[in-house]
Amino acid sequence: MKFQIYLILIISSFIISCSSSNTGSPFGDFKSTTCTGDNCSNSTPAAEPSIERDDNSDVILGKYDNALEVGGKCRLKDIPDSEISITVIAEGGATRTLVDGFVPIIGNTAVSNRVAKCEKGRWAIAISACNNLMGAAGAHQIEFTLKGKDKNNSTVAISDGKITMNLIRSEACDASVQ
Repeated sequence: MKFQIYLILIISSFIISCSSSNTGSPFGDFKSTTCTGDNCSNSTPAAEPSIERDDNSDVILGKYDNALEVGGKCRLKDIPDSEISITVIAEGGATRTLVDGFVPIIGNTAVSNRVAKCEKGRWAIAISACNNLMGAAGAHQIEFTLKGKDKNNSTVAISDGKITMNLIRSEACDASVQ
């Protein structure tokens, strides 16, 4: 009986993901019919926003948590390149746009040219969570802003290009892990 249930689930998922009436496959990257850039195919645009997190819940860190990995889905339509800026807003209101203290998991990871990007429908960034205004106990916010780069490397605004996450640090970072 278990085998039959698994077989039905597998067949159903293939039918759903390959259906021509879907507005976006539940598996894979976002695509657009009007797209002329790298993220293109003949399917219709997905209903998801331009940038989203895989898990939209608050993140809770303890005093030994010194790194934070965040990622999700993104969509560029016909824009050939992108960058994601990261802004930290500490509980007291201090704000910092990060130029260091993070490593793009998807994007250009060279130290001299560190740029987080949307590539093939995904984005991911590792952030040092014991500095960058996030080391103190309290409720902090991190804003991720997806910006397009056209073929002339000029910035292009993207609708739904900003998401915010709450980071709750229960205790200040332990000095030995910084």
